[in-house]
Amino acid sequence: MKMLGVQHIGIAVRDMEAGIETFENLFGVKCGSREKIEASGVEVAFFDMGNVHVELVSPVDGESPISKYLKERGNGIHHICFDVEGIDEWLETLKARNVKLLNETPREGASGHRVAFINPSSADGILFELSEEND
Repeated sequence: MKMLGVQHIGIAVRDMEAGIETFENLFGVKCGSREKIEASGVEVAFFDMGNVHVELVSPVDGESPISKYLKERGNGIHHICFDVEGIDEWLETLKARNVKLLNETPREGASGHRVAFINPSSADGILFELSEEND
């Protein structure tokens, strides 16, 4: 079980095309990868910002949790993702500490990573994601 650092910062956007255009124009970086994660009902686009990535997250339909987030809060920072080793052990340790989890077992995330989210109610209202490369 090891913390490797910040993997990415997730930013919720209503319109993926506009979000990508804005990010490219503001910072002069090109979108590195883009994919739909059907199980989560989202599309994601990643930008390499040197020592951390920025992930734009947009709903594929009106039923995804990100749709509700955008309706309530609009575009903005959605979550911070930490790159970890031993995600299963992390989740067991957090459960033993009575931390509420949105995912008690890892699920497939972008780029085939195994991911799980900590319930914001256990993290002072902040949504944290844990991510581990799937070997």
